[in-house]
Amino acid sequence: MLRLLLLLASFILGRLALDIGTIIGNLRESDEFRQAANDPRVQFIGPRGRTFLGAQILPESRREENMYEEEDFALIQDVIASDLDKYSPPVIKRGAERRSVFSVKLGDSGVALQMSAADYSNLVRMMGRNPSMEAMADAIMDFNGNLVNAGTTYNEVQRWAAILDGTVTRVVGNVEEPIVYPSASGQRAATGGVWSNNAYDPFLDIFSVLEWGADLGYESVQRIITTQHVINILLANQKVVERTGNIVEVGTNVYAETADEARLQAYLGRNRLPRLETYDQQYRDQDGMYRFLPNNVMVFVFATGRENEEALDAAELAGRPFIPEDFGGTIGYVGIGTTAGHEDQGPGRYNTVRHVDEARPRVMGEMVQKSLPVFTEPNGFRVFTGIS
Repeated sequence: MLRLLLLLASFILGRLALDIGTIIGNLRESDEFRQAANDPRVQFIGPRGRTFLGAQILPESRREENMYEEEDFALIQDVIASDLDKYSPPVIKRGAERRSVFSVKLGDSGVALQMSAADYSNLVRMMGRNPSMEAMADAIMDFNGNLVNAGTTYNEVQRWAAILDGTVTRVVGNVEEPIVYPSASGQRAATGGVWSNNAYDPFLDIFSVLEWGADLGYESVQRIITTQHVINILLANQKVVERTGNIVEVGTNVYAETADEARLQAYLGRNRLPRLETYDQQYRDQDGMYRFLPNNVMVFVFATGRENEEALDAAELAGRPFIPEDFGGTIGYVGIGTTAGHEDQGPGRYNTVRHVDEARPRVMGEMVQKSLPVFTEPNGFRVFTGIS
């Protein structure tokens, strides 16, 4: 409504002809482009309305500084009481001591886009049909949405690189530097055997995750994120069929019904494990299509007890949840800092759109951001790679 009122006031008071440059100018003046870029809801929804699962476990979080030490990085040492003599004072202990910190330096990323000739021509044709200002503004904000998606998609790619590979490339001042995250032994590893081999039981690997997490202080697995390809491998495995299917004995012969996904999910639930979630989304750039999650991995996320406050806040604005109701916590965040030249506006993505009135008029847009994945629970997940 504010956008419409500002546009209408400019049109009436200045008696301006309705044109693309005027509308973009008013949207810039009312800060619509930057506000849309930093709407807390956009990090959870990718292009074409698809959900970014990575944002559910590593949400964006604005940071006042671009360089800082994350002191909540490691597990905190528990403090327990000591036995005392009846009249002795309590023993002084060094309480809740953090064992390490993580030095954070947020990296630079950005994109510049030009509205396609076809979309610009559609805007011009809309002008000839005397459209409402709101309709024109919506069309321009859709173009701005492409800039926003470029930033949120970049962050989603980096989330999964940090989780799966334990490293991302940070760019600061045009200098590339690899960021290597700490890992526990066996945190990212191949399975103990070939899951498509009927002589091997994949649940030997899956159940081992519970023991691995318990050794690090995690009591349960909260999510298992994989792909449909991996689920199909499990369903075709004879050992999985025996575990999850109905076994029928006829004389000396034993028959197992074909495994199905419902039985597989139910079997997981009976063994203190959550249902399998698939993440087969892809993103496209100039070089082709890519997956956020390779089709041969499985990611186990432990219950950390760290709420996704960003998702809960966004849910209030949207009237819909962005995380599962029973989700047991995040493993970190994507820090969003302040971009150079915009220190007066504080942390957040900076988006802008402008109209270029030349012989070939066009609409241009730019987005810049400071960001980096940061683990507050660096051992709060385990990854199986190369599943076949």
